[in-house]
Amino acid sequence: MKACFSTLGCPDWNIGQILACVKDLGFEGIEIRGLEGEMFAPKSPHLQPDSRFLQELEGLGCAVAGLGSSASFGKPAEALAECRAYVDAAAAIDCRLVRVFGGRVPEGMDHAEGAKALAPALREACQYAQEKDVIVGLETHDDWCRGDELALILQTVDHPALQVIWDMHHSYRHGEAPAETQAALGNRVVHVHLKDGFEREGKVDYRLFGEGDLPLVEMLQTLKDAGYEGFLSLEWEKKWHPEIAEPEVAFPQFRAKLTELLSQLA
Repeated sequence: MKACFSTLGCPDWNIGQILACVKDLGFEGIEIRGLEGEMFAPKSPHLQPDSRFLQELEGLGCAVAGLGSSASFGKPAEALAECRAYVDAAAAIDCRLVRVFGGRVPEGMDHAEGAKALAPALREACQYAQEKDVIVGLETHDDWCRGDELALILQTVDHPALQVIWDMHHSYRHGEAPAETQAALGNRVVHVHLKDGFEREGKVDYRLFGEGDLPLVEMLQTLKDAGYEGFLSLEWEKKWHPEIAEPEVAFPQFRAKLTELLSQLA
C-alpha cells in the first residue's frame, strides 16, 4: 500500500511547497482537490499536459492518484456535466481516477429506490469514462457512507468503470465494522481515504492520525487481508476546517504514523 495525500489538506500551499512535501516525505501519490486556490481541477494551469508541476511530480516518482470532483449524482444533470469535464482532464494527464458522490437520497425514497434514481446518469458517466480509460470512483459519503448502502448503487449501475473510494472514517462512524464494509464492497475498492478523530454529540473532532478513536490497525489489516495494494490517502480537511493543524504538522505526522502502523500488520 502506498502513501498519498489530498491537496484539501494544504489549501494555502503553492506548487513549490507541494513538490517540496512530496520530495521530503516520500509520498508516492497526490490526490488533487484544489491547487493554488482553483478548486475546479480542469481549469488549473498546473494540470495541463506537460506542465512543470506534472513533470516535477513524475521526476519525484509521485503519481497523480486521482482528481477529486464535487459531482454529486443526487443532482444527475449537473453531476454528469462536471464528471465529464473531470474525466477529460484526467485522461489528458494519464490519471485514471475521478472521484464523485452519490449525494442525498431523494425525500420519500429508500436506498434501493435512490440507487435506481441516480443510476442512469451515473451509468452514462461511467460509459464516457470507460471510453477514455478512466475510472469513476464513488466515495462512501453523504447518504451512502456504509458499504451495504453503496453496494446498492454498484449493483444497480452495473458498470465496470464504476469503482469505490472507501473513506474508512465515514463507514465506521455510520456503524459498520471495517470487515463488514470490505465484505460489501469486495474488490471494487480502488482508493482509500484516511483520517482520525472523535465523534462528540454528532460532530467530528478531527485529530492527528492515530490520535483519535478509530481502529486504524484493524482497518489497515482489513485492507491488507483483502489484497488491497493501492493508495492510502490522508484527507486532512484543512480547506473546510481551518482550525485543525497546519499541513506542516499533519503531513509528516501522518507519513511517520502510517509507516509505524503498517509495520504492525500481520
